Amino acid sequence: MNAVSGPDGAVLDLMVDKAPYNNAYDSMISRVPAKVFEWAAQPLIDHIYGPIAEKNHILGVIAINATLTAPRIPLEYKLGKIYESALDEGKAVKAALAIGGKLATKAVDGLDGPVARGTDCTTEFGAVFDPLTDMLGTLDDAVIIMKRAKAEKDYVTVALMGVRLAVDVGVIATSSVNLAAQKKLESKGVEVPEREKAKALAMGKVKFGAGVVGDTVLLSSYNTGDLDKRHKAKRAGQTITVASIVAGGVSIYQYGRAAAKKLRQLKDLKQQAA
Repeated sequence: MNAVSGPDGAVLDLMVDKAPYNNAYDSMISRVPAKVFEWAAQPLIDHIYGPIAEKNHILGVIAINATLTAPRIPLEYKLGKIYESALDEGKAVKAALAIGGKLATKAVDGLDGPVARGTDCTTEFGAVFDPLTDMLGTLDDAVIIMKRAKAEKDYVTVALMGVRLAVDVGVIATSSVNLAAQKKLESKGVEVPEREKAKALAMGKVKFGAGVVGDTVLLSSYNTGDLDKRHKAKRAGQTITVASIVAGGVSIYQYGRAAAKKLRQLKDLKQQAA
């Protein structure tokens, strides 16, 4: 497949293939889910997105982001509203379906990466847009959970959600610095090794996965009238959220270390040029 094909034969830098390697394989925890999603993505590659990308690379990139990534944002918000409305109306089945819908929406996150790699449509734009979409979905979860937790005076859950959101901001900030430093190096003719390029890391995937499970358990805890079950579900959700926070902290460290290395390279280049 020609990575630079298009109507005029030119492709914007952010639309050039950047990351064919799946970083999920760097962790034993995320390796098995990665293989499952790659298997599930294969029919999409063979019958839908592959043919589109073969015909026009840019169109393939747009199709993946427009149909597998972008729709998750409004879907998460809408399902969150349905969940809250169902809880207020005492409709447990409807609330459970909304939770299931949110979970299914987040599961699509496991497909866009394999599809993009399988069609040679990975881009730096996608590497930033995909995790941002994930975090906006979990932000909606966190806002709902914090609202319900405050109503029950459950300040432990409120605090955990606050810390998790802060970690998300930290991940976005450090990964953005890492990407900016990479772009600066590349503009100076420095080739960044494939494994050091700015993209989602294995621990970031673990953070997201644990966060999804933790949110799902916590949201489910508010959908039961059995106080004992609610208490147990809440404790389980809190524990899994802590795991997500720890994984996020590791991600921040990894992104920060990668960014620091690139910034040192830039400093050395500047000193050599002086």
